[in-house]
Amino acid sequence: MEGWKILTPDLRPPLQGGAPVFNGTFPSLTAKVDCDPSSQECSFGWNFTKELETGFQIAGFWPTGRPNVAVKVEAAEAVQRGNKCRAPQLNLLRFATPDEIRESIHRFSKAFGKHQDAMAEEQWQWFLALGRPERDRSAVVVGLESALKVRKLDWTLKEFPSSTDAWAAWAAWDAWAAWAAWAAWAALTVSFAARSGWISDHHDLLTVGIRNAYRNGLGIAVPIGKNELGWAMDATAASDAEQSVTVGQSEKGGE
Repeated sequence: MEGWKILTPDLRPPLQGGAPVFNGTFPSLTAKVDCDPSSQECSFGWNFTKELETGFQIAGFWPTGRPNVAVKVEAAEAVQRGNKCRAPQLNLLRFATPDEIRESIHRFSKAFGKHQDAMAEEQWQWFLALGRPERDRSAVVVGLESALKVRKLDWTLKEFPSSTDAWAAWAAWDAWAAWAAWAAWAALTVSFAARSGWISDHHDLLTVGIRNAYRNGLGIAVPIGKNELGWAMDATAASDAEQSVTVGQSEKGGE
C-alpha cells in the first residue's frame, strides 16, 4: 500500500513529537514497531494516509509557522481504518513534488465551494512564503511597512536580534488578539469572509506586505506595545523538502 506521511520541517512526527523519523535520505526504512490490527481508527503503528490532502487535514499545513513536509511512503503490511492507515514499518520513498502539494491543497479547498480556486491559491502562496525561500532584510522592512500602511496603522517598527526576543517582548505586553492579526490563518479567514461578502474589507487586507516579508525571511512580527510592531529575521535554515518546493517553483517560473 502506498500513501503519504506528514512530518514537521525537521522531519519529526507532527502530533506525537519526538526524534526525527529519518535523516532526509531516500529510500529509508523506518524501524519496525508494534501495529494494532484492530478496528480502532486511531491506534499504534506507523500512521499515514492514502491521500495527501487527508494528511494535511490531520496534521495541518504550517502549525509550527513553517510548512509541514510530505513524504511518499509504501508499506508491505498495512491496515486502513477510516481515512487513516498504519503499518509496522514504512519505506520512505521521496518528498512530495510542488505540483503534488499544490494539487492536494486545491482538493482540500473544496469546502470553500465557489471560492475553491481562489482560496487554494491563497493557501499555496502562504505555503511557499512560510518556507522563507529568500533572505533579504530590506525586503522584509518594505513588506512590513506596506502591511502597516494598508491596515492604516501609524506604527513604528522595532527589530529584535531573534524571534525569541520578539516573543518575549510580545508576552510582556500580552496582546494575543493583536498578534493573531499578523498570522497566515487570519489573512486567509479575512480573504474568505470578504470573498463571501460577509465583510466589506478587501480580501487581501491582511496579506499585503506581510506575506512578502515572510517570503524574504521574516521570522515573526508581533505587537510589543502601543503602536509598535516588533519583528525579527528567521534563523532557521530551510529544510531539503522546503527547498525542493521553492526551487521547483523557481525552475518553472512560479510565483
